[in-house]
Amino acid sequence: MFDWDAVIIGGGPAGLTAGLYLSRAKRRTLLLDKDSFGGYIRNIELIENYPGYSEGVAGARLASEMVKQAETYGLQMETAEFTGLELFPDTRWVACSRGQGYTTNIVIIAGGSRNKKLGVPGEEEFEGKGVFNCAFCDGGHYADRIVAVCGGGDSGITEALYMAKIASKVIVIEALPELTATAVLRERVLSNPNIEIRCGVKVEAISGTDKVEDIE
Repeated sequence: MFDWDAVIIGGGPAGLTAGLYLSRAKRRTLLLDKDSFGGYIRNIELIENYPGYSEGVAGARLASEMVKQAETYGLQMETAEFTGLELFPDTRWVACSRGQGYTTNIVIIAGGSRNKKLGVPGEEEFEGKGVFNCAFCDGGHYADRIVAVCGGGDSGITEALYMAKIASKVIVIEALPELTATAVLRERVLSNPNIEIRCGVKVEAISGTDKVEDIE
């Protein structure tokens, strides 16, 4: 007999949804994530395009509700980093970082996404020294400073609007000729006096001494 009917790798919204459906079907299901459960939405200040929340909902609250709902129907969750998968004729073996492993009939990979990198000189060097990926997580360190946000899509504009509350000035840099965010977000950012938009501009390098001082 398998350890689990199904093992889900990834504890974000996709993994939790899969776990919810499987658990409601009375399948013995284990969800693995190397971090806390809920995924990247935990780091979003306000989510406005998710059905059922007319005034929007904090990302941390939505993630918590997803976890709670899945647990209500019996989904088992474990913090462990997935390291490998072996396929056999009658079973699958899911290996984890601490040496443990599980047999299962079904493996669902819901690995989520990673922050996109600019791929320019200085980006890696100044990670955590002025270069950051999450305004809600790290933006407080840069209160009352000039902050540049790279990207004019929904994610970038959402970050810019958050930083505009605490930074002295926010400069949005978009390589395309115009912003690509949804109309509602574009209206907000264009009407915010604390935000400057620069389209058709691409970051070529990030420089400084001990921390970020300028961008080219």
